[in-house]
Amino acid sequence: MAKYRQLYTEFWSDSFVLELTQEEKYFYLYLMTNSKTTQSGIYEISKRTIESDTGYNRETVEKLISRFCEYKKILYCDDTKELMVINWIKYNVPNNINSIKCVQREISRVKNSEFVKILFNKCQAAGLDVEKIFENIEKVMPETIIEDVQVEEIQKISDMKFNEPLLRGLQGPCKDLACNRIRSKKEEIRSNNQKIINKEEEEEEVMNKNYLIKNKTDSTAAASEGFKNTIKIFEENVHAITPLEYEKILEFTNYVSSEVIIMAIEEAVIYNAKTIKYIAQILNSWISHGIKTADEVKVYQKKWASKKLSSINQNVKKGGFCDFEQRVYDYDALEKKLLGYADIEETDNLE
Repeated sequence: MAKYRQLYTEFWSDSFVLELTQEEKYFYLYLMTNSKTTQSGIYEISKRTIESDTGYNRETVEKLISRFCEYKKILYCDDTKELMVINWIKYNVPNNINSIKCVQREISRVKNSEFVKILFNKCQAAGLDVEKIFENIEKVMPETIIEDVQVEEIQKISDMKFNEPLLRGLQGPCKDLACNRIRSKKEEIRSNNQKIINKEEEEEEVMNKNYLIKNKTDSTAAASEGFKNTIKIFEENVHAITPLEYEKILEFTNYVSSEVIIMAIEEAVIYNAKTIKYIAQILNSWISHGIKTADEVKVYQKKWASKKLSSINQNVKKGGFCDFEQRVYDYDALEKKLLGYADIEETDNLE
């Protein structure tokens, strides 16, 4: 029997513990540190002993035991007077030969075989060496273990090969039973996976159909040669168009001509900002200035270029106080900034 039990400092900040009452916290600590506790987390303790140790009356003890069973933190067997701390092995791993031998001795004395089976599954889920820990433990029957095997473990087992630790040593009817159960569960897994795949395929097919129907029934702009040419230029210069980008460009045809959209794409390419977001910024800027046709765009661009040239050519008379080199502006960068694209190297995706 160990004189010390490990208790993590995170105990007090655990989300489960934070919700407990003072009475429950005290009882939980008692369950993990009383003199009857074992290395395996399964120990024999009567309610009378709990009354004596904690000072609680029988009614309170039964209430607390029942409550922690509902919390799925412990199991208690009235017939054998045994208690199991369900997640004990998670924090008290038998990681050396002495602790493993200790657990083996304790398991051999456990009266409730169901507790041993649950402990086996917990150890197996934690990746522990269950062959060594449960060596020669007859209470762990293969038939029962197979029923509780996790799906992940079943998937690793071949239909006709029984080389997994769980199935070693099975003979006769027991081996046939294991084989049938594993095949049945594997078939169930395959069936469920196929249902998921079929559902995803059906959803994708519906989306594609809706997309095609929408494209066919959209406004006449979508069917026009100008719009088709716009999409072609977008894909040639930017990337393969997505449904959302298609809808975005189609929406702009309600405000500007296809030629204007193409000019916006070309400008985005010039500035190496080939994203639908940048193209949309350009178009929104033109629309806000009342520009809707290609001719109006050309006039606007000429004015902008003229303004840039005029500003660059302006010189302050040198001499005296103003005799210094004048600041030169990067108007291309300014234009990108006005359009909301200070960093053109960053590629944005349409949200």
